[in-house]
Amino acid sequence: MLAVIDLKDDDEVYAVAPGMVEALKNEVVFTTIHTVVDRHGVVSLWPIRLPPSDGSRDNSWHASARAAAENAMTQWTRIVANRQLGAYDVFTAPAGLPEPEFPADKSMTDLLTVAFGGGYLVDSTEHPIVKKLRGLI
Repeated sequence: MLAVIDLKDDDEVYAVAPGMVEALKNEVVFTTIHTVVDRHGVVSLWPIRLPPSDGSRDNSWHASARAAAENAMTQWTRIVANRQLGAYDVFTAPAGLPEPEFPADKSMTDLLTVAFGGGYLVDSTEHPIVKKLRGLI
């Protein structure tokens, strides 16, 4: 589980250091991070929001993304946004495709560093994104 700040309008996601979660509890959402490999061998990380812990209604986009990720753990999977449905359509590739090749030389820490490097780790209240969210800049 990883706490993140998800700025949908800016299409940016910031990882939040564990020691900062309490201080930023009104800004963070909790995700599961999935390692993804596409058919071209490109590796990326896919943060998918966890269901609400307070028992409130789940978002259909997030629920369908979790279902797609579960499906993708055992077979090639493609998702397509279906705006009419308000969720992702999930497609499974035909049998016979080669297994994905995950990079053996990369740890999750390495992947997180690549994904959230360059200022995308919020580790203090002095971080520019925290100041922006609080109207200080």
